[in-house]
Amino acid sequence: MADQQLKLNYKINISSITLPELKQWINDRQSIKKSTIEKIKNDSRKTTTKLAEQCIQKNKELKEEKDRIESIKEIEKDLHKEGYQYIAGVDEAGKGALAGPVTAAAVIFPEGVNLLEVNDSKKLTNNKRENLYSKIVKQALAIGIGMVSVKDINEMGIATANRLAMKKAVNNLCIEPDFVLIDCIEINNLGYLNNSIPKGDNRCFCIAAASIIAKVTRDRKIVKLSDDYPEYGFKDNKGYGTAQHQKTVEKYGYCDIHRKSFRFHQINNGATLPLFSP
Repeated sequence: MADQQLKLNYKINISSITLPELKQWINDRQSIKKSTIEKIKNDSRKTTTKLAEQCIQKNKELKEEKDRIESIKEIEKDLHKEGYQYIAGVDEAGKGALAGPVTAAAVIFPEGVNLLEVNDSKKLTNNKRENLYSKIVKQALAIGIGMVSVKDINEMGIATANRLAMKKAVNNLCIEPDFVLIDCIEINNLGYLNNSIPKGDNRCFCIAAASIIAKVTRDRKIVKLSDDYPEYGFKDNKGYGTAQHQKTVEKYGYCDIHRKSFRFHQINNGATLPLFSP
């Protein structure tokens, strides 16, 4: 009970709690008031000066993260100023995988959404993606998912399948977007005003959020499918062409969820990389 009260109560008497409790209290805060840092610094116990420095660093990192988030919101801010209300960001996951579906997500946020740590899904740990997935779902106005099966990928090629997944994601939004921002590629006949943003998952807030939703959705799907094909290690490789995955393909051959449209390509150092048909 005491620990719960400590977490809930921002105003604490620094001198009345133990150093482990103080460390935990600091860890539980996104930021610490300057007046509180001064009290920690002036505490007579050893190591509190170091704890105060940690508080200063925590505040600095929070400011840097807020600045980064504001910078990647610039594209959406400009569109809002032009009168667009529902701006969708679109990205895919699984384009470069050897197995499993390609999955896209479209995300629309309310103007002024406040959500830190959103970034290109490839830059985040699995735990961080899962945590942000829940936060995005709670704060988004609409989320659409588009998935294209391995069968269709084999028939139409990954590039066409990728665009189809993105179209499906946009069409599955419960709110019609005024404008669509797409990571890297152009999509003809989308039906909505749109723009392709090079490296959009790094430069655009709603596209970065879509990359997280697409990645987590696809990973969960692959993990479920992995129970039927335990020898391929899909729970770990998520269908991507790791060295171990390629060895299992060489040993066991293709399974039903492998894309037949890739082939192995020998490179100078003896490693193998997948090449996809266009």
